[in-house]
Amino acid sequence: MKRMPRAAGKAPATRGFALILLLTLLSLAALYLAVETVPLVRLRLAQGDSVQRALSMAKTALIGYAATYRDQHPEQVFGYLPCPDLNDDGYAEGSCGKQNETVAGLLPYKTLRLPEPVDEAGGRLWYIVSGSFKNNPPAAPMNWDTQGAIAVTGPAAAFPATSSPNIIATPDDSDGGAAAVILATGERLPPTPAAGNASACGNLAAFHDICAVEGSTLRLRQETDESPPRPLRLLPLSPREIFTSVTRRRDFGNPLDAAPPGQLNVLIDMAQKAAEARIGADLGSVTGTNGVPTSALPARLEDYAQFPGKWIGDPPASAEMPDAGYAAYWDNWRDQFRYAVCGDLRLTTPCLHVAGEDCRGALLFAGRAPDGAPRTSRQKPPAASTGRSAYLANYFETEGALPLLSAATNRYAGASRYSTTTPAADVGRCLVPGSFVSFAKDIGNFTARTTSSIRPEAAIQVAAATITLGNAAATANGSGCIWYPAALPFRSTLRVYFRFRILDAGEGFVLAVADAARNNLAGALCGDANGAHLGYAGPGIAPPKLGLEIDTRSSSANNDPSSQHMAFVYWGGAADNDDDNTHNAGSAGSGAEPLNPRDLNAKPPGIATVKSSDTHLPYGGTLPLNTDIHVRLDVIKQHTAEPAHSRLTLRGYVATVFGMSAATASYTPTCGTGDFRNLALDLDDLCWQRKSIEQIDIPVDDIPTIGEALAQVIVGFTNAQNAANDSGKQSVVISDFLLYSQ
Repeated sequence: MKRMPRAAGKAPATRGFALILLLTLLSLAALYLAVETVPLVRLRLAQGDSVQRALSMAKTALIGYAATYRDQHPEQVFGYLPCPDLNDDGYAEGSCGKQNETVAGLLPYKTLRLPEPVDEAGGRLWYIVSGSFKNNPPAAPMNWDTQGAIAVTGPAAAFPATSSPNIIATPDDSDGGAAAVILATGERLPPTPAAGNASACGNLAAFHDICAVEGSTLRLRQETDESPPRPLRLLPLSPREIFTSVTRRRDFGNPLDAAPPGQLNVLIDMAQKAAEARIGADLGSVTGTNGVPTSALPARLEDYAQFPGKWIGDPPASAEMPDAGYAAYWDNWRDQFRYAVCGDLRLTTPCLHVAGEDCRGALLFAGRAPDGAPRTSRQKPPAASTGRSAYLANYFETEGALPLLSAATNRYAGASRYSTTTPAADVGRCLVPGSFVSFAKDIGNFTARTTSSIRPEAAIQVAAATITLGNAAATANGSGCIWYPAALPFRSTLRVYFRFRILDAGEGFVLAVADAARNNLAGALCGDANGAHLGYAGPGIAPPKLGLEIDTRSSSANNDPSSQHMAFVYWGGAADNDDDNTHNAGSAGSGAEPLNPRDLNAKPPGIATVKSSDTHLPYGGTLPLNTDIHVRLDVIKQHTAEPAHSRLTLRGYVATVFGMSAATASYTPTCGTGDFRNLALDLDDLCWQRKSIEQIDIPVDDIPTIGEALAQVIVGFTNAQNAANDSGKQSVVISDFLLYSQ
């Protein structure tokens, strides 16, 4: 019985040991659990990193898609993004939604050439593209001012947020909102919305608290991993990011003379030519002293403040791009241009002054916003705005184009090309500088030199604005020349158009261009007085000179072809006054006495018979009588100081009809009378027309003690006739003469 207390005394020790054992086991279990938890956390983080990498890779691929879009679609522009994948095949849809409608779907990873990206739940990444950036149906304009239509905010208790949310991206912010958003939903969602659900959120509408459409903006609310029940991670892509990548391309911002040339400078150059073509069309069509522009008038000029002597506005609504591949470029970037044109295009000294030139018009391009951000909707003139001058300062700087566009000043002295080193700088181009002469406005200033005053071999009809070369009633040999005597600049370009009609066929005539420093009204300004050499050869017209000869009678003494022909002529041998238009006179490659062409088989030909000059002209080897024949001459000059000479390229075009059909010819010329008469651009820049004659790289030496040859020129017509021979008498009427020189 005494053992009972011993047993009772042992019980507390046993219980204590058990408690210690239990605590030890619990500690070990806790330690075990703690050790086992570490890899689970790491695994979750690793999965999160994987999704983040997938989001980043998708964003990079989308930027690459936008920045190379024109490479894959040569007639489009950079910046567009693909449609989402709406049928779970990995490819972007060919078209999605309506124009300007934001669309949600799966990321088109196959189109972007990515491995299939999924989140922790095994669901594909989602992708929402702003309606302003999707490629089909495309919105316009697409350029560095295009705003995204997606807003993204941080976590909030309610959506849409009524308080101040944590804004990640929103239209009109410094990045232009979001052009697209890539999302990891943590859900396996089919890409197509439930029947009847037309929300731009697509099946993301199931996330009713994080996706909503407000007007033209789609709003997303960012959630964290801890936000039950559906975690959402997203990565926005901004317009600024897209165009920062685009502008880094060498072929986007390079100068024109670089390899490759920059597409933006090419666009500005083409826009300049398109504007100049309109001014040239007006110059060629208006009559008398009325030089008010018509087709060259700015668009929306009524919406801009106007000032005396010029018109200000947007560029003309449509523009014929010399390269059709830039038509879409123009449509998308046209809002970056403004335009001014003189109120009278025919002023002797044009009204605008751009980069040291007197110009008939000015084309102005706004650089990128100084901070690189897309211009906001508040900075852009609304489509219906009638007060567009108020927005000019958002595009142009006060020291650049702004004064010309918003004040009475007519001067611009800024950059003439876009540069990636100064992307915000304005760019200004001079439109149609130089001199313009026409019978319509200047016929009273032309002067005649003739051998006979009784039966003059050349006459001016002021009222009719025509001239006549030759006199069928002449009784003695003689010559007659008619000149516009004022010196005209010839730094780089000379273009001439005229029509002639042969009433009586005789010897022919020459359109002559002579150095103004060596020839003036005090001299005879006419060649041989004995009825020879078409009035061009002889001491009356001093070299250097050049001419376009229309020869209606073959002469073996002049090395003529056996039939009527046209040819370029210079001045033959310096020691012979009579060989200036003798073919094969002069020396090949000589700048002192350039060779007059004789070889009918030369390529390109500087001489051609009437028949061979254009086999599609409706006559054989003889120029027709009483028929209007159109002539166009383009001369390009390049002068160098070392060696001291100029090099000329001459192109002559002759036609009697335009736009011949395939039924009457093996080709259809695209040139028309209006193209021949448009002297603002070389004919090759306006249309296609076979050249009747052409010579390239003809040297002309500078003049000792004077300097550059043909720096200033006088232009006129020369002819001579042999009255003793009825076939030598002639009467040729020249009309509609136009001349442009620069």
